[in-house]
Amino acid sequence: MRIGFVIYGDIGTLTGGYLYDRFLTDYLRGQGHQVKIISIPQHSYTRNLIDNIRPQIWQQMARNACDLLIQDELTHPSLFRMNRDIRQRRNIPIITLIHALRTVLSRHSPLRKCYQYVETRYLTSVDGMIYTSDFSREQTERLLSDTKPSVVAWPAGNRFHNIPSQEEIEQRVYQHDPLEIVFLGTLHPGKRLHTLLDALTEIPRSRFSLHVIGSPERNSHYVNRIHRQIRRLGLRQQVLLYGELEETSLESRLRNGHILVVPSDSEAFGMAYLEGFAFGLPAVASAVGGATEIVHHGENGFLVDPGDTAQLARYLRMVDENRSLLCQMSLSARNSYCAHPTWQESMERVHQFLVSMAA
Repeated sequence: MRIGFVIYGDIGTLTGGYLYDRFLTDYLRGQGHQVKIISIPQHSYTRNLIDNIRPQIWQQMARNACDLLIQDELTHPSLFRMNRDIRQRRNIPIITLIHALRTVLSRHSPLRKCYQYVETRYLTSVDGMIYTSDFSREQTERLLSDTKPSVVAWPAGNRFHNIPSQEEIEQRVYQHDPLEIVFLGTLHPGKRLHTLLDALTEIPRSRFSLHVIGSPERNSHYVNRIHRQIRRLGLRQQVLLYGELEETSLESRLRNGHILVVPSDSEAFGMAYLEGFAFGLPAVASAVGGATEIVHHGENGFLVDPGDTAQLARYLRMVDENRSLLCQMSLSARNSYCAHPTWQESMERVHQFLVSMAA
């Protein structure tokens, strides 16, 4: 089967969404299918809306003969109207891969109604949906008057090779002091690194170190704000900013951590939490969104209200002062990872769905 896969930008970008896209592409190719990446430049939302009437974008689509077309849902501004033309000229199924809806992520934006209109028109233009979480499925079905064929295929955490044993996790919990906190995510306001920094002022500085892993290039204004905040709070000795890390270095950093903290406004799923689980790192995540599907409060992590620094600080002090609790939660995190579907299992679910849609 010849498959076109429409994305914004470079599929090698180091984010959870692009990682999912890469695993899916590699798996489908491994099953003998031809997968052609169709990359659209990502601009502002308004400028991408104009893509629908740009002949060069349509020509890019038309040049790639395929039996089925997958579209990363993030590209919906460029395709919400063009899909009608694609359907008229080429009788192929159009499947959207939904990581997170812009309508949901922008629920506090004054432009939310505009986003919702465009996104709903796009979702009605496709034939089927691949969801990366039950949360994304539920939010999508709220926008549509009727359901479409779909599959839920969760991201996985098994891309690393040297996963620590239960004994190694137990040794790390009791031998490594002070508490090593890991933040893993792109540096932009929605991930709320600034909230974590504020919460750390309520913990003695001798009791923690924070290791920040994530791209600083997508929002320079926010990164500058973070640097100013670190200086203002006097945390330059406690906070280490690594930027993006390649897989081996990331694996080493996770292996030496105690707890993963990404107190986002919301997550469609939260692949970072699951990857932390692989190394026995309990997760502190937002109580809003898809993270609640894998982070179980008080068992393998904590769920916090976005922006609640007192709550966040209280949980971090709790696991630092009670290493028995931290050990119990670390082993529970590892067990959650072991029970979760692997990338191979999730991608096979998508594969079978695509075959059925093509048929």
